[in-house]
Amino acid sequence: MAIPAARMKGDEDRRTDEGGDHIVPLSREALAVLDAARQVTGGFPLIFPSERNPFKPMSDNTLRALLIRAGHGGRHVPPGFRAAFSTIMNERADRGGRAGGHSEASPDLAT
Repeated sequence: MAIPAARMKGDEDRRTDEGGDHIVPLSREALAVLDAARQVTGGFPLIFPSERNPFKPMSDNTLRALLIRAGHGGRHVPPGFRAAFSTIMNERADRGGRAGGHSEASPDLAT
């Protein structure tokens, strides 16, 4: 998977010096999840589109607003989901490694 240089944040020099597009290697399992998500979203180019316009990305506050509406606003914050996922998957290292595309010897599992 590649993120086009034009979509990346940062200064123009960095994008040009590093060769433009940012290549993101993904496991077969991760690609299968993305393909399934694309089918659910109607084939639009974004996996997490805006409610109002499927060609624009979801707002930074969308997940936060959902948590508040669900009654979890004071207990959970969106960045906590990544940390929670990491903790849960590190407890089940075999599944976490496959989901994150890491090898068994990954130093990420030490944290």
